[in-house]
Amino acid sequence: MIGQPKLRMKILCPNCNQVVELPHLKSRGDQMAPCKKCGMLVHATAEQVDGGPQIWDLHFEKPPAPKKEEPKRKEKDGCLRLLVLIFIALVGLILIKACGDTNIITFGP
Repeated sequence: MIGQPKLRMKILCPNCNQVVELPHLKSRGDQMAPCKKCGMLVHATAEQVDGGPQIWDLHFEKPPAPKKEEPKRKEKDGCLRLLVLIFIALVGLILIKACGDTNIITFGP
């Protein structure tokens, strides 16, 4: 057996027709490998039936789409909004006091 090339299972990716090599499929019985071009996962199993043919089972799986990262909100945005709201409330109270002194706004009879 010295000098003979090793048998390697090669499968074409259904998306991009790139060759996906599965070198350990014969020795282990199953193997999974990604396509180098599009990232599709190829899972293959080989099973020898007693005195019969070898049965191959192939599965192809698309990789999940990458998650989009949401922009991180700064904690200062919430604090700034709170400070603006407090400032507006204080300005409102000051205006009510100022108008109360000149009798423009009256509370009660």
